[in-house]
Amino acid sequence: MVVSSLLLGACREPAATPVPAADSAAASVAPDAALAPPPEIEAWLRATGVPIATADPTHALDDLVPLAAIVGDAHVVGMGEATHGTREFFQLKHRVLEELVAHEGFTVLAMEANQPECRAINAYILGGDGDVRELLRGIYFWTWDTEEVRAMIEWMRAWNADPAHRHKVQFAGFDMQETPVALASVEAFVRAVDRARAGDLFAPLALYRLRHRAAHATPPAVQAAARAGLAPLVARFAEREAAWRRAAGDEAYDRARQDLRVLEQAAEARTVTDFAHTVIRDRAMADNLAWIRAHQPAGTRVMLWAHNGHIARDPAEHVMGALLRERLGTDYLPIGFVYGDGSFQAREWLGPHAQGDLREWTQGPAPTDDLSTPFTATGAPILLVDLRRAPAGVVVDWLAAPHPAREYGAQFTDKQPGRPSTVLTNTFDAVLFVAHTTRARPLPGPVVYAP
Repeated sequence: MVVSSLLLGACREPAATPVPAADSAAASVAPDAALAPPPEIEAWLRATGVPIATADPTHALDDLVPLAAIVGDAHVVGMGEATHGTREFFQLKHRVLEELVAHEGFTVLAMEANQPECRAINAYILGGDGDVRELLRGIYFWTWDTEEVRAMIEWMRAWNADPAHRHKVQFAGFDMQETPVALASVEAFVRAVDRARAGDLFAPLALYRLRHRAAHATPPAVQAAARAGLAPLVARFAEREAAWRRAAGDEAYDRARQDLRVLEQAAEARTVTDFAHTVIRDRAMADNLAWIRAHQPAGTRVMLWAHNGHIARDPAEHVMGALLRERLGTDYLPIGFVYGDGSFQAREWLGPHAQGDLREWTQGPAPTDDLSTPFTATGAPILLVDLRRAPAGVVVDWLAAPHPAREYGAQFTDKQPGRPSTVLTNTFDAVLFVAHTTRARPLPGPVVYAP
């Protein structure tokens, strides 16, 4: 899978130049019929793919029963998305979460969102007070500030409120790009256990009170000084660990130390751009997921929610999914999304480091060489496919070859939309295909843009 920072990530800076044009926003003419997939691919998809009745999360879960055989014993299931703004992707992930929680014993949903900020949503899901609209605004990502995500959070809260459900479900974030809440958390902890030293330790860290974009715009020397200022705080946590654990308890110490780690991760990521940023960010997200799992009961099963590019397990890519497969083996199962045509929302890409407003984009049928072509040919509105069942020969060979695929993140341009090359069998264990998509529905109110 060829990853472009233009195409991935709720908050990533755009690539220095657009991806070369490969189809238009309303493409409907195949570039070359000779590039069409062999008929054996469509036949295999028809024979083995599982038709899914609907994306509507109010529908019964009967059609998702075959998912159990695909998930098997995996403890971490990554659910991707080919855009950050597609209603059906979000709704299907909601339905899959319900199935995994109700019938497969999953108890954690972890999302591509800043870790410290997500605790407020978790508190709400576990019965606390709050307004979902404001809670979603509090994690900064317009990508999740939608009716579909709100409905999922309300379902999680309702599940937990039912006394018949002994196993409660929790919500967590594993991203690390924002620092204000992490800094406030660490500072509150240190002031409670070491007030005399707190002033000196936190004076050099004022930069981390700013949102990502404002902090990133400061002179490099200021950023370097703030990053250097983290070292004494890290050392103090190590020196005083035993005493602070006794004073505050293990849970409070562990949470504060992890928030300090988020500060370290963000500081490191801000020193670079483009591909190097991708490497640092995805490594940090994999590490943060490991921390989440380590602080849950043994055997806890987790569903991940992120972009296809983050959950992909391709060993050639330096992304979270590849690290998870390296660390967990087949205990990690990634399910990617593919679509035929339709609409989604994204911010307009205006050039290097420039983004326009959030808007709707619509695409017609994909070119014949597109990865989606044989899926579309089956006529199934939604299809679940276990790629591991592909037979040797023509089918495996096609799935193991690179094919252009429409896959976009937080930014998009119809001037040069691009289609990154994807090798399905290197990337996902299973695929959810949606023939026609619609735009995710933003919640009312002003947009809180990602940093």
